[in-house]
Amino acid sequence: MIRGAAENIASRNERSGIVIEAQRRGTTKSDLLLQVRKMDERLSALGIVVERTPRFQPRFQIDETAFEMHLDREVKYSNPKARLRDIESVRSIYVQRRGRTSREIEKTRGVMVTSNTGFAKAAFAYEREVEESAQLPAVVSDTSLANDAWLKAPVGASGLPRARVLALSYGALCPSEDLWSRYMGEIDRLEAQGAISARDLLLLRSDPSASGKLMYVTSGDADVVTEETPLVLLGRVKKEYRQEFQTEFQRDWDVAIGREREARQSAEREREEAREQLSAVIRKAAWWSDRWARRGVRVVEVVVCMSVVGATTGVFTEGTIAAVVASTVATIWAIGSTWRGWSVRGVCLPLQKRLWLRSFRRKLKELGLDREKVDAAVAEWSADSGDGSVGGRGAERE
Repeated sequence: MIRGAAENIASRNERSGIVIEAQRRGTTKSDLLLQVRKMDERLSALGIVVERTPRFQPRFQIDETAFEMHLDREVKYSNPKARLRDIESVRSIYVQRRGRTSREIEKTRGVMVTSNTGFAKAAFAYEREVEESAQLPAVVSDTSLANDAWLKAPVGASGLPRARVLALSYGALCPSEDLWSRYMGEIDRLEAQGAISARDLLLLRSDPSASGKLMYVTSGDADVVTEETPLVLLGRVKKEYRQEFQTEFQRDWDVAIGREREARQSAEREREEAREQLSAVIRKAAWWSDRWARRGVRVVEVVVCMSVVGATTGVFTEGTIAAVVASTVATIWAIGSTWRGWSVRGVCLPLQKRLWLRSFRRKLKELGLDREKVDAAVAEWSADSGDGSVGGRGAERE
C-alpha cells in the first residue's frame, strides 16, 4: 500500500487516504519509500514476524462468490484489485487455521486485523450465514481487538479508553471515503471546466482545514455534495488565509514600528547624552577660562596700583628698574585717566574678556571641537553675567 501511494504521490486524481494525507503533510515519494525500507526493521523491533502467504489448499477454500456478495454489501471498492486482495487475505486466514477455531482470540491460530469496519462486518456475516460458525471470525476490526485486549488486561493500558475516545472523535471529524470521493469528483470537474485554478485545486485538496470544513458544510452526508460545495469551501479557506495574512502582517508591522520607535528613542537618548556631555565639557572649559582671566586681571590691577603708589610715595630707589617701570606705568595711567577717563573697571573688564576668550578658544580646540562648534560655544558663553564677570554663566553654574 505504501509503495502504491509512493508511486501515485504526485497524482492529482488519486483518492487514496494515504496519498491524500501524504500530500497534505508535504510527504515526498522518497519519504514513503524510506518508510518501506525501514518496515522490516520496525516490525522486528516490535517482535512481529513476516510470513509468506500460505499456498492454496482446496479443503480450506472459502466460497469466494458468497463472500464477494457480502463484501459488495458492506464495502464500496473503487479499485477491483483491492477486493481481490481482501478475498485472498480471508482465504489465507482459513488456510492458516487449518479448520481449527476458537472463541478466544489468544487461542486462535490466525486472525486478520483491519481498520475497515465494513470488511470486518462482511467477514462476520459470511462466518454466520455461510460457514454457520459461532467461533471468532477470520477478520476483526482494530477497535474490537483493542476493546477485547483492554477488557482482558486493563492495567496494561490504562490510558486506552481516553486514547480511543480521542481517536474516534478525530475520526468523526474526517470525511468518509464516499464523501471524500464525491468531493474530489466535484473538484476535478470544476477544474476541467475552468471554474477553479490549479492553485485552488491544490488548496482544496491539501489544506489541513479542508476536510473539517467539508464535514461542517455537509454534516458528513455525501448526498448533499454539489458543485457549489467546493466553491463554498474555497471561499472560506481563502478568507481564513487572508485573515491570517492580515493578522501576521499587522503583527509584523507593529513589531517593525516598535523597533523603529525604540531605535529612534535610543538614538535620541544617545544624542541627548552626547549633548549633555559636550555641554558639561564646555561649561568646565568656560569656568576654567573665566578663572584664569580673573587671575590675570588681578595681576594687572596689582601692578598698576603698586606702580602708582610707588611713584607717588617714592618707595622705589631712584634709577632702579622697578622705579623706572613704576614711573612709566604711573605716567601712562595719569595721562589715560586725565585725557581718556580711564578707570580700573573700564580697563580691566575688556582685558578680562579678551583673556577669557583666548583661553576658552584654546581649550575648546584642545578638546577636538571643529570651528563651527567652537564659534557656537563662544557665542553662547561669552555673554556678561551683568556683574562684570566674563563667561558668567559658567561661573554661576559651577
